Amino acid sequence: MGNIINFPGSEVTPENVFSLEVNNIPQDKLEDTLAKIEEIYEELEQEEPEDTESEEYYEWSEMLEALDDLMDEIQERLDD
Repeated sequence: MGNIINFPGSEVTPENVFSLEVNNIPQDKLEDTLAKIEEIYEELEQEEPEDTESEEYYEWSEMLEALDDLMDEIQERLDD
């Protein structure tokens, strides 16, 4: 994907969330990271483009799906 974020101390932001490597997140940071990603997801949901046939809508839905997948990966690690 992109850059690997080094933990601890790295802030999860909308700009870097898609470059997270879930396996590199320390166990004790997983819950905080998941909460931050959930916030980003909720904020992005509020920005839904009106035109469901537009490229902007497609990109928006792809970002939501990627965040959802990332949250699932983190939840799986928490459940282990």
